Amino acid sequence: MGNQSFPVEQFLQCLKDHQILLADTRSEDEYAHAHIPGAVNLPLLRNEERKTVGTLYKNKGREAAILKGFELVSPRAEEMVETARKMAASESVHLYCWRGGMRSNLMASLLETKGFHTAILKGGYKAFRNWVIETNALPRKVLVLGGGTGSGKTAVLQQLRAAGEQVIDLEQIASHKGSAFGALGLPAQPSHEQFENLLALEWAALDPNRTVWLENESRSIGSCILPANIYALIRNSEMIEMQVNIDQRKERIKKEYGCFPAEVLTAIARKIEKRLGPQHLKDAIESLEAGDLDHTILTVLNYYDKTYSHGNEKRSPGTIFTVPLEQTPPEQFAHQILEFARAQKLTTTQS
Repeated sequence: MGNQSFPVEQFLQCLKDHQILLADTRSEDEYAHAHIPGAVNLPLLRNEERKTVGTLYKNKGREAAILKGFELVSPRAEEMVETARKMAASESVHLYCWRGGMRSNLMASLLETKGFHTAILKGGYKAFRNWVIETNALPRKVLVLGGGTGSGKTAVLQQLRAAGEQVIDLEQIASHKGSAFGALGLPAQPSHEQFENLLALEWAALDPNRTVWLENESRSIGSCILPANIYALIRNSEMIEMQVNIDQRKERIKKEYGCFPAEVLTAIARKIEKRLGPQHLKDAIESLEAGDLDHTILTVLNYYDKTYSHGNEKRSPGTIFTVPLEQTPPEQFAHQILEFARAQKLTTTQS
C-alpha cells in the first residue's frame, strides 16, 4: 500500500492518462511557489502545521515530529479523502512531496484504505527539479525567428505550429510579451522556477531530431529568466529576420495596446525613461495625452529598433537571414518564412 514508486520520466509518462489525478502533498506555500504542471494541491500538512512539525523535528527529533504530524492530520483524514474524490476522475492518484518521503507515503496509505490506487514520485519534487534542469540543458537544433517590435513574430510562431512545425512560445509560457509593456492584458507571470518547469515539459514533448522554432528573446522575459544554455542557443543559432514595414508594425502595436488607458501607458513609459531618454519620453507622453497614439508608438519604436539592431550586431556573422515581408499580407508571413527556411535548409522536414 502506497509503496509503488516511479522515477521521474516513467511517472510523467503515466500522467498522459488524463484519468490519473496528480496531487502535490506539500503545503500551500510550497505549491504556490512552484509545482509539477498539472498537479493539484492536496496538502498533508498546511502551512502553519508544517512549520510546527519542522520546528519539533529540529528541536526534539524525527519521532516527536512524526507523532505530531499524525496528531495534526488525523482529524482531517476524511476531509482529505473527500477532497481527493471530488478532484479525481477515477480512483487513480499519483502523488509527490518534497523528497518522495513521509508526506506522500502517508497520503498514499490513507487514500488506499479508501479504495484509491496510488503511486509516488521517487525522489519527490526535488527529483523532478533535477530532471527539469537536465532537460532544459540538453542540446537542441534551434531556428530563431527575429524581427523588430510589432512584426508579428508570435502570430507567425502560432501559424508555424499549425503547419506542423515544432515551436516553443517562450512568451506564452512566461505570460509576458517581452517589452516594458509586455504584461498588459496577460495573467500574472509564473515564478521563475515554475517557468523552468513549464519549459522543460515543452522540450520533453518534442522530437529531438527535428528543428525547434524559438522567438528571438532577451535573457529576461518580464520576471522570468531564460536558462543560460537556452539563451545561448537563441544568440548563437541561425535566425530568420522578418523585415516588416513600419506601418504594419505600428498598426499591430496599436491593436494590441491601444485599448489600454493613456494613464496606464504613460506610467509604463516613465519606467523606461533612462532608456528612452528624457526628451523622447516627454515627446511620447505629450503625443499620448493629445490622443496621437501613432506618434507615441513611432517614438517608442525608434528606441526599440536601435536596441534590436545593437543586439543583432553581436550575433555571429552569417547567422542572420533576412526575409523581406513589406509587400506580404500578414496571414502569409508564416508560409513565406517556412518556404525560405526549407529552401535554405535551415529546418528539418517533418518526419
